[in-house]
Amino acid sequence: MKDIDAFDKYITELAKDKKYPNIVVSFKNTVGDFSSDEVSSRKHLVKNIIDAHRHEKLFNEAFSFVKEYGISIETSQHKAVLSSYAWLVYAKLDDFIKTEKTDEIDIIIKNILSLLPCLNLSDDYYDLLLMRLIGKIVEIGRLDPSIAVNYVFEILKVIGFRKNTRLKEKLKKDDFVLGSMIRLFGKSGYFDYGFKFLKFLQIDIFAGNVSVNLANDYGWLLYYWVKEENKHVSDDIPEDDLDTVFSDLENERWKESKESDSHSKDEIFEQILRIFPLLKNDSKYSSLSRLFNLCLRIEKGKANKNWKKILAIVTAIDVNLLTLDCRTSVFEKNGKERRVELASDKESWYSAYSNALYQTEDYVNCLNVCQDAYEVIPRFHYNNEIWFARRIALCKRSFGNIDDAIFELEKIVKQKKEWFIQKEIAELYYEKGDYKIAKEMLIVAALNRGDLEKKDALFFLLGKLFIQDGNTGIAYKHFLLSLKIRQDQQFRIPQELKQSLEQLSGAMLIDQDVDAFRLYKELLSFWKSLLPRNNVSYQGKIFRVINEKEIGFIKGDDNQEFFFRYKDLKFKQPIVGMKVKYKTRDSRQEGKHWIAFDIHPTN
Repeated sequence: MKDIDAFDKYITELAKDKKYPNIVVSFKNTVGDFSSDEVSSRKHLVKNIIDAHRHEKLFNEAFSFVKEYGISIETSQHKAVLSSYAWLVYAKLDDFIKTEKTDEIDIIIKNILSLLPCLNLSDDYYDLLLMRLIGKIVEIGRLDPSIAVNYVFEILKVIGFRKNTRLKEKLKKDDFVLGSMIRLFGKSGYFDYGFKFLKFLQIDIFAGNVSVNLANDYGWLLYYWVKEENKHVSDDIPEDDLDTVFSDLENERWKESKESDSHSKDEIFEQILRIFPLLKNDSKYSSLSRLFNLCLRIEKGKANKNWKKILAIVTAIDVNLLTLDCRTSVFEKNGKERRVELASDKESWYSAYSNALYQTEDYVNCLNVCQDAYEVIPRFHYNNEIWFARRIALCKRSFGNIDDAIFELEKIVKQKKEWFIQKEIAELYYEKGDYKIAKEMLIVAALNRGDLEKKDALFFLLGKLFIQDGNTGIAYKHFLLSLKIRQDQQFRIPQELKQSLEQLSGAMLIDQDVDAFRLYKELLSFWKSLLPRNNVSYQGKIFRVINEKEIGFIKGDDNQEFFFRYKDLKFKQPIVGMKVKYKTRDSRQEGKHWIAFDIHPTN
């Protein structure tokens, strides 16, 4: 085809029908037929050739065409050509992002920044292109959030965004681009820019006219802010397999709370509570799940938990929006990769809500929530089925149903031989006036594994029981041990403990400067002497053996691990997976596994 007018018309018709491969082929077949001036002077022909190569992802060929035919990219060029060239640059950037070519991305961004001043941005002709371009630059954040933020600032500066009212209004209406920018500010650590940018655009997230999508992205901004402020907390690992009620350990009225959040933290927390009702949970991109779980982890991980704060978190969320889906977390522990299924959001909600209700002494609602959990949750994690049962028993205790509470807790302790559950059973027998059983159960709890610093209330109650027996010397040692633990932990000393020590101190010749651990070791032998040897036994499986050292490890049915030596086996050869029953004792070395002994096969 030798006629440039006929060729231009032919290409235009192909472009109308979006026959881009045909355009590319036709151009290649006529490369030598027309001069550069003939082609470059025809703006729509240039536009159609660039567009066709872009659609066919022949980016390099398109740039070569522009260069070889001397097509100027400057202010004087027609906007149809400038727009096509800009869309070509946009497509090239998109390709670099997908293929993660970071060096080339920097080059193409510089190309974009030099191109933008050539565009007449007072003309709304380029508005769609600019919105898409900003959105694409934001997308660089998945490769490097900090660099992406800098690129965004540069492009906003070049296009004069601050003074361009029309573009500001366009961006306010584009939830996808604006939301992506807000999320990028959070992910990159530039939280204040996110808050200030919304303020600059005069957008009030809580005004009632904001889309669900933008509210969701604001939720991500809050999530990243909270994440940065609490780097020590991970929402990607499973919770400890322990009930977090610990009614006498963490909320016992003896302890003083020293928590004092700054004003900015309080403000963010209030915004989190306000954003929860605006969020949906209908896609994997929802911030509801991650923000909810992170806030829970942070509050539950504090030494002095603010249960009213936890209550505020769970009541701000409609539990019906939370799913029963369970994420799988992969993390490293002790040098080994572990894969663990996490509790669903709904299970976490029931666990936290019932816990907070119990701690704030709303026992009626706590009981109802625990019972509802059994109806709703098909499969529990972290032994939550046991902890819900425990809270039900403790609620019954608060109602005065002592016998029911004992019955429920004794069922639980058969599955989960935790010292604090044994202590709670002992307290109930103490309330009934059955001091003999109470003392026996407390001694079992004292001998059971568990952190010494959490057992001070247990030792105090044991002291009271020995007073009733007339054994004031032993009682005094228990009171003193409780005192030393509280002093070591810098806890308040309750008045009842002070009075008990004062009443006995005149007749005692015990060195009050003795440290808690030494006193504990002394009482350990005494407790063991009071119990028959066969009183405490456990069941589990051998999960590791080291034949050359003649040692191994047992995992109990309650998931606690114990070290053993072959000499303590009552059979010849241990096998991984073998079911055994055994007794345990403290290793007497801090940080070491408890030791299993008197080990027998159960099958």
